[in-house]
Parts: sequence; structure tokens; C-alpha cells
Amino acid sequence: MSGPEPAPAAGPGDLALLAVSALIAGNWLVRAARRKEWDELGPVPWGAELAIAAVALMLVGGTLAGGGLLAWGLDFAADPLPFVVTDTAIKLLVVAAVWVQLDRACGEPVRTALGLRPVQLGRIVATSVAGYAGLWAPILLATLAVMQVSSLAGLTPEEQPLIDAVRRQSEAWPVGAVAVAALVFAPLIEEFLFRGVLYRALRNGAGRPWLPMLGSSVIFAALHFHPYTFLPLVVLGVGLSAVYEAAGTLWAPLLVHAAFNATQFAALLREMADSAPLAAASLCCHR
Repeated sequence: MSGPEPAPAAGPGDLALLAVSALIAGNWLVRAARRKEWDELGPVPWGAELAIAAVALMLVGGTLAGGGLLAWGLDFAADPLPFVVTDTAIKLLVVAAVWVQLDRACGEPVRTALGLRPVQLGRIVATSVAGYAGLWAPILLATLAVMQVSSLAGLTPEEQPLIDAVRRQSEAWPVGAVAVAALVFAPLIEEFLFRGVLYRALRNGAGRPWLPMLGSSVIFAALHFHPYTFLPLVVLGVGLSAVYEAAGTLWAPLLVHAAFNATQFAALLREMADSAPLAAASLCCHR
């Protein structure tokens, strides 16, 4: 079996963008190493067990619902929309339940404890742009490392099942629905749970945030259940936690996460357009 086709060589513009990303990431690392105080977010009155219980509920609910849809005769690869809608609905119900628990535990509004209160818009935008730009070089390095190890081990990285299912679609509305789930609901749910609840709980009494950042990011990456994207997702999780610390509000990592997913989805649509222009045109132009 032949291996995957080699990726096209990076052009000068790509290399310049990666250089800028690497400089921003390096600047963040230097500033973080010199930072003396890490108390802007402050302690929270809940523990990590709340986030872990929420994740367990999501996994159990999603597995049972997915199994039920399969037993009903639906095929994820052919039509992922019912699975995506059901899984998103279950996760939103769990998020609502966690929010109620946080409201009982907090002596202040939950949105204030999580940093969802109105804050300086300029700071959110600046931190989000810098975080988004600075993440690409580390994520690319992590991706290249995975590809190199896979090549040495004689393995061919497999695509995520949802991406493969999206490629099979010839209608616009299923792709659009998946896009809404990936660009809106996934960042909202995951940032609330992994940065807002889990990371903040692990952050209690930790002093410097490196271990909580790494621990919450490992769990975040592992729960995507895709070994080839595990390391890049760990890097993404650490970066999103750093953005949260820098901005002091959950809005910033939420925006970076949404922008990251949007870039990935746009690249997928572009790739679909290159491989099947007529089908992609129907996806983009369908009314």
C-alpha cells in the first residue's frame, strides 16, 4: 500500500507567517517565565471532581445515544448530522447541570467567577489575536513530530471520523450544521468545561499554573479519542489556558478556539473544492 502523498512545500509567505507565530509564542514563554504573580483569576469554590463527573456523563450519554442511533439503522459515515445534533444536545444539558451546581457553590454569579463578565474589549481582542497567531508554530511542530514518529513506526495517520464523514456529504445543510457545532457549540462547551471548570479547579493553590495547564490539556486531548491529534491538542489546550490567564476572562480562549476550528473547517472545505469542484460549489452556493 502506498503512503500518503507528500505535502506541498511551504512558500515564503507560509514561512514568514510561521516565523511570526514562533516569535509571538517565544515572547509569551519569556514573559510567562518572568511573571511573578499568577493570582488574577483567583481560587474557585469547586473541585476537579465536578468537571470529571460532567465528562463522564457526556461520555456515557453520547455512547448510549450513538448506540441507539446505530441500532435504529443510521450510518455515521453516510449521515453524521443526527449523531452530531444528539451529542451536542447531551453536552449542552450536562453544561446546564454543571452551571446549576456552580451557582450553588459560588458566592457570586457564575459568569463573574469564570470571567464571563463584561471586561475590556481591547484586552480580549489583543490577547485573542496574539494567542491565535502564537499557537500555530507550536501546533505545527507537534503535528510534524507525530507525523515523523508515525512514519518511523510504519503507521499512516488516520483522519478523524467526523472529517471523513463531512467529505462524503454532497448537500450543504449537513455540512453547515456540522460547521455550527464545530465553530459555536464545541468551543462554548469545551472552554466552559476544560478551562472554566477543570483548569480553574486544578489551579486552586497550585502557585504557578504549568501543571494545571498540562493536566487539564491532557484530559482535553485524550477525550477527543484520536491518537494522531493527541499531542497537537495538548499544545492547543496549554495555549488556550495561557490565553485565559493572560486575558483574565473565558471569552478570550473561547474566541481563539472558535477561530482555530473555523480555520481548520475552511481548510477542509477548500480541500473538498480542490478535489471535487462541482460538489464543493453546490455546498458553498446552495440556498
